[in-house]
Amino acid sequence: MLPDQVYAYSNNPMLRASPANQGVEPGPPTPLASYFREYRPPARYNHRTDVQITRWLEFPEEAKRRLQLNEYLITRVFHPASPFQVMPSQQCEAALSEVTLLEEGGKWVEVYCLPADSTSLAMPGIYGVLSLHQSPVHTLVLRALAAEAEAFARWAPVIMRSAEADVDWLVGVTRMTAELTRQALHSQLQIFQRMQEISRTLSEVDDMIVDSYYRRSRAMDRVFEDYGQAVRGVETYVAPGLDFPPVEPPLGCDRVWTDGNEYLLTNDPRFDPNELDPQRWTPMEPVEH
Repeated sequence: MLPDQVYAYSNNPMLRASPANQGVEPGPPTPLASYFREYRPPARYNHRTDVQITRWLEFPEEAKRRLQLNEYLITRVFHPASPFQVMPSQQCEAALSEVTLLEEGGKWVEVYCLPADSTSLAMPGIYGVLSLHQSPVHTLVLRALAAEAEAFARWAPVIMRSAEADVDWLVGVTRMTAELTRQALHSQLQIFQRMQEISRTLSEVDDMIVDSYYRRSRAMDRVFEDYGQAVRGVETYVAPGLDFPPVEPPLGCDRVWTDGNEYLLTNDPRFDPNELDPQRWTPMEPVEH
């Protein structure tokens, strides 16, 4: 069993950077034949010239079987425990490749079993739909002397099946992964809610500070207004309930009357201009500070 080679790609730069930090090869999906020809034997044998790829055979039956298994694990095991917002799409490829090489004084044949499981996930984001594609390639190598390859071929399917993980074990791992994912999402939601509460609290504190500043400013404005009126010897009068402009008569006036344009000042509490000109004059009142 050779180490898996995992490719990951996304249309979001941050999602592309995250797998790269975990040792995952960044890049779009690569056809299985191209991946094998350019990576597997060359990397394993350091580009030796005696290593030759002699056969490549698509394995659609294995691809179909793995696709059915993966869809079962996603839709029937993972999704009920940790639901997806958008169900991911699955694709599978499988192939067998034969490689010959010279080693230990003889000619050897290696058969590479190559299943590749691809998962594409679309997630809603602030600026549109985010896509994440991950494609791990698994590799099982069967090796025999070239002279014994035909006799060995009948045991190859048995070895291939014995190298696979048990389905019950895969179901258990998938359930555990779903539960851990659900707990992680729940923790993230709690953190997000807590951050929202902190943000609201900071906003309320900011509002209190601003409101206190405005109250202090209004109080200072009234102090300076009262001081200015005291220096000038005036006070402010308004007509309650009417849209008449305020007026600042000199201190010492007991009563102020207005018709909206003119003002009458008097110290006589018995004086009423409406007796001479009915329904024209309105009494004004001093502004309370």
